[in-house]
Amino acid sequence: MSAVNIMAMNYSSSHDGDMSDYAQQAAEATHDQLTDVLGLSDTAAWRALHITVMIGVNNVGGETFALADAASLRTFAGRKGIGALSQWVTFRDQECTDEDTSKAVDTCSGVAQEAGAFARALGG
Repeated sequence: MSAVNIMAMNYSSSHDGDMSDYAQQAAEATHDQLTDVLGLSDTAAWRALHITVMIGVNNVGGETFALADAASLRTFAGRKGIGALSQWVTFRDQECTDEDTSKAVDTCSGVAQEAGAFARALGG
């Protein structure tokens, strides 16, 4: 089966609210497009939908995808039957040490966490 993977991140500087809500809104909109354009059933459209998030501090100022967002998105995905959840960069799934956590960096999430915490939260 084919899949559509949406990149639920980097919305805009005016999107500084709940990142899980934004990801869920993007998923709902994509689901509607899959049913309308491809004629998939509701169930098939959810199963074909994959969501990739950028954990922790994102590239756009004010956007931080927190552990609570990951847990909330996982609950939503389970309820809808979404095909897959993933992280943009898995090696960021650890707390920063000396890095500036006000902006996204390649080596860590920028939030307080245990190593692998986002993988566990997204994986259930």
